[in-house]
Amino acid sequence: MILLSLVQNISLVVVVAVVYHYAERKFRPGSWPHRLLNGLFFGFAAMLAMSSPLRFEQGIIYDSRTIILGIAGTFGGPWIALIATLISILYRVMIIGGEGMYAGSLSILSASLIGVGAYFFRKSRPRWKSSLPRFWLIGLAIHIAMLLSQLLLPSVRWASVLSSISMPVLIFYPIGYTLIAALFLESEERGENIRRLRASEERYRRLFHNHHTTMLLVDPSTEKIIDANPAAETFYGWPRDSLLSMTVKDLNTLPGEELSLRIRMAKENESNLFHFKHRTASGDVRDVAVYTGPVEFQGTVVLFSLIHDETARIKAEEEVLALNKNLEDSYEAIIEGWSAAMDLWDEDTEGHSQRVAKWAADFGERLGLSEREIVKIRRGALLHDLGKMAVPESVLKKSGPLDEDEWALMKEHPKKSLEMLSKIPSLKDSLDIPLYHHEKYDGSGYPFGKRGEEIPLAARLFSIIDVFDALTSDRPYRRAWTRERAIAYLKEQRGIQFDPHLVDVFVAMIE
Repeated sequence: MILLSLVQNISLVVVVAVVYHYAERKFRPGSWPHRLLNGLFFGFAAMLAMSSPLRFEQGIIYDSRTIILGIAGTFGGPWIALIATLISILYRVMIIGGEGMYAGSLSILSASLIGVGAYFFRKSRPRWKSSLPRFWLIGLAIHIAMLLSQLLLPSVRWASVLSSISMPVLIFYPIGYTLIAALFLESEERGENIRRLRASEERYRRLFHNHHTTMLLVDPSTEKIIDANPAAETFYGWPRDSLLSMTVKDLNTLPGEELSLRIRMAKENESNLFHFKHRTASGDVRDVAVYTGPVEFQGTVVLFSLIHDETARIKAEEEVLALNKNLEDSYEAIIEGWSAAMDLWDEDTEGHSQRVAKWAADFGERLGLSEREIVKIRRGALLHDLGKMAVPESVLKKSGPLDEDEWALMKEHPKKSLEMLSKIPSLKDSLDIPLYHHEKYDGSGYPFGKRGEEIPLAARLFSIIDVFDALTSDRPYRRAWTRERAIAYLKEQRGIQFDPHLVDVFVAMIE
């Protein structure tokens, strides 16, 4: 009979659980309408439980009110438990009465108080609330208290009552409480998830609709625009209703297949930044950067896209690039002019700077150097002998051998090149050749006596070209060598004057 009563009352609590969940959806949890409605229904369920009890004797009844009121306190909190407790006690005393009413009222009160204690404990320890074994302990405590309340029965009654009901109550009632707690726990978690979802959607609406950044939601399967914020309306020039009737292909200038590929990449998180050209209602085409990725929205995966207008930035960059190109062209013209001036200064080497600059650029390409490195090498080659303009003409154009003092003056020209060029910021990267092209691989060169790879690569490769061009050109003091003789000399000087590897590469290039 106790088991049958338990099953009947559990059914009542299931109904209360449904009402409880409905109240959470209808009213804000913790509001007075929420508390009142649930308190009334818990109290009503306890009344129904007491209306179909297990009767021990006249006025002494047992039912599942303690489970109902324990659940009311555990999940509803103090106010819901208070309302349900008052209704239950009034019903027990005024309607049922009998000699067991004081014991019954105490069991109602103790079940509510233990439940409320569990409520506050759960609030202080959120991780604890999913532990079903602990709910069983709460149920056990409630029904131990219920049994202790039977001591208020007349002494001739309580002993026989306890001997009859103790074991069934301590076995079945805590289990019933735990089962009902599991049901409410699931409802509670579902309600919490719904609240979090609603809060998340509300944050999304505030972010999406109030943000000044252009935003779109796109269905990756159909490529349709499913939402657009006011900033998107302003940027594209179409009202929201019109945008929602369009696909991203209506905005994007990319061919359909290419755009679909990028949408798939965004959906799979393979890439999240794209640069497109987008059409506007006015017919303008704007350069945009699209930051996009998959998000869950209303139960489906969509692409959340932030669109930044880059038209002005790209135009400014193009203008800067054009300006830089003009500056670069101006630098080149100035350098070419200096190179021509050097040739006029030293008539015996006319055309030398132009020739070695061409050789040096080709050599750099052969070595796989970057375009920027090749530009630096070419400029350095054109200006490699700029310092000779500081050498006295009598020394520079002397037809015979230089004496010791004259040679000392001549060896200073790399440093003079440094003095002349270091003050020009755009040429600081091109100083390796003017400063170091007379250094030798074995350390016997000038002006610093550097050796091996201490000598910058640009200077090492240029020194080969400089000597080769000088040997194969006519000079006042000798006739030009043949290419074969000059190449033989380069090979002889591998590891002495020149980098052996670079000699091999150069010879292979010109043969």
